[in-house]
Amino acid sequence: MKDEEYPHLPDGVEILANGDRVLIEVELTAKSRTRYLSKEREFGGGMNTHEGLIPEIQRRAGQLSCSSIAYWCSPTALPIVREVVNEYKIRVDASKDKRYKPMYVRNLNEEVPKWETRGWVRRLTGGS
Repeated sequence: MKDEEYPHLPDGVEILANGDRVLIEVELTAKSRTRYLSKEREFGGGMNTHEGLIPEIQRRAGQLSCSSIAYWCSPTALPIVREVVNEYKIRVDASKDKRYKPMYVRNLNEEVPKWETRGWVRRLTGGS
């Protein structure tokens, strides 16, 4: 299986002042909903909470001893990531599943000052 051979590599892991580790994912372009959560094949609809990028990231956060996950998203990726993460929380019943790592979805423009779009490339403005 792909996950076992090549585990998901996060964009980063932040260590907070209290020692908690946060898995960081940066989304500049939105992926399809089915890339984040695979379709449920057996029943012909809905989303599979065990396959796809979000479940993969959840597993990786556990393996890396992270207490939570932060998605920093471009304005174009933000709506779909927020929607899929909210759907995932409901489907796994995050309040009851002890394996669930809280997921936070943030606007990259608010998280990283002076971040702006220039065509397909995003760059920090100012300086050289």
